[in-house]
Amino acid sequence: MKKLPEAELEVMDILWKADHPLKTSEIVERLNKNWVMSTVQVLLTRLEDKGFAGSNKEKRLKYYYSIIKEDDYKKLETEWLYKKIHNSSMKSLIASLIDSDELNAQDISELEEMMNKLK
Repeated sequence: MKKLPEAELEVMDILWKADHPLKTSEIVERLNKNWVMSTVQVLLTRLEDKGFAGSNKEKRLKYYYSIIKEDDYKKLETEWLYKKIHNSSMKSLIASLIDSDELNAQDISELEEMMNKLK
């Protein structure tokens, strides 16, 4: 499994959130971007070629769905971040999160609970 470019990831996010296969027009609508149908069709073809998405054809329409689970992709991205950006240093990764000022009190509490379970 490879990292996805931003545009393909946005399309996958729509597929992951859907509870049923979607037509291209539904994906375009949910993207809430100024992308034309052909742009989204190219992205969907790329996602199919990479094995991230699949499709079923019913009459003249194709319905798209995700093949790769969102959690599996998140694990891949997290591993890449951990290994490539933080040189496999957990301390560096966690320090980066702390320094970003993105953690709130609830996040810290939840992290403490997770860490305590590891002990």
